[in-house]
Amino acid sequence: MPPPDLDRLLDEAMDDSGPMAATLAVLVVHRGDVVAERYAPGVDAGTTLISWSMAKSILHAAVGILVGMDRLARFIGDHHVRDAAGKAVRIRPGYYVRSAFYLATGRYHALTYNSNSWAASALRAAGAPMDPSAVSAGGVMRQAAAIAARQAHPRGADR
Repeated sequence: MPPPDLDRLLDEAMDDSGPMAATLAVLVVHRGDVVAERYAPGVDAGTTLISWSMAKSILHAAVGILVGMDRLARFIGDHHVRDAAGKAVRIRPGYYVRSAFYLATGRYHALTYNSNSWAASALRAAGAPMDPSAVSAGGVMRQAAAIAARQAHPRGADR
């Protein structure tokens, strides 16, 4: 849900006499949904605008996501034992429909390096600042939630 003062912030962004007097359009996306948009007179959603550094920021974000996903996929793929045809070796059905357990490389221990530690290591390989010594699901989830919170509200950024 957008903050209650969003309309005021959009008014400030679109104020011709304010510090952002050159703003022609503002689009606010929250968790994948467009929650607000505002346009200057003569501008609408179909108007082509010069994006300046905004395009670079969007490109950097997209590339970062793709690089992280590629690293994560590579980490997961590297930890599967493969058969002669290069397919991951399935060892038994999983707990859910269409899920399975696969033979993995590495050494695992219930107390020192388990599936939760492995998940933290996988996220770290993808670029997330995870501590791979986490051995509980709660520990991994707390770290992931803290990273998400820092991404949503970086230090020094106005909330």
